[in-house]
Amino acid sequence: LNEGDVLKLDELKATGQTIVANTTGQPGSVKFSVNNTFFKMQNESPYTLTGDNYGTYFEPWIPEAGSYAIDATPYSESDGGGNAGGSLTIHIIVMPETSVLSYDIVNTSGQVLRSLHEGDVLELDDLKATGQTFVANTTGQIGSVTFDVNDQFFNLQNAFPYTFTGDNYGTYFVPWIPEAGSYTIIATPYSEIDAGGNIGKPLSIHFTVANHDKGAASRKNTSDSGEENPEINGSD
Repeated sequence: LNEGDVLKLDELKATGQTIVANTTGQPGSVKFSVNNTFFKMQNESPYTLTGDNYGTYFEPWIPEAGSYAIDATPYSESDGGGNAGGSLTIHIIVMPETSVLSYDIVNTSGQVLRSLHEGDVLELDDLKATGQTFVANTTGQIGSVTFDVNDQFFNLQNAFPYTFTGDNYGTYFVPWIPEAGSYTIIATPYSEIDAGGNIGKPLSIHFTVANHDKGAASRKNTSDSGEENPEINGSD
């Protein structure tokens, strides 16, 4: 681990990683501080940031994303007693977890029209008239994003923006023209292209596509067909 290193939260979670301090001499203990706050005291080697079970199991470190200053100070006696030796401070950055945060509805030029929310009702005539699709908003270092529709694979995107229906290098966003009905969309991020590497945190959203114009046209056709309609025909 070197000064200024960048760690990926996905890898920390996926593989279970921590930090050990390498020492010289015969320390009686090592005290760890994180961002100027006491974090752990270790009285035996290996001197592990998160603690270990006599060197057989090392507790993983699962931090929040952000910047960290980790300081290890050796002491000549146990529990931080005796003389303090030379400490070492290292600064690292933990990148956010690879995840999908939200969805935006965009037009064919990629202009954001509005956010897509859980339980939304989309009008089919709007989707057809204006040419709309949606993009997945992500954090972390994304290699690819897969989209599933109603538990069926739909699309894979290897480059930003991560567009549900695909796009031409961000210049033209292919519109989505579905049938009316209920939809569950799941976008799943991966750390490498073609859904490779570590799987990030997916986001599932449920919404409905409604075709209200079809209902209006149907009612109009029924009225025009000559079938009995008390209000239109003026009958009692």
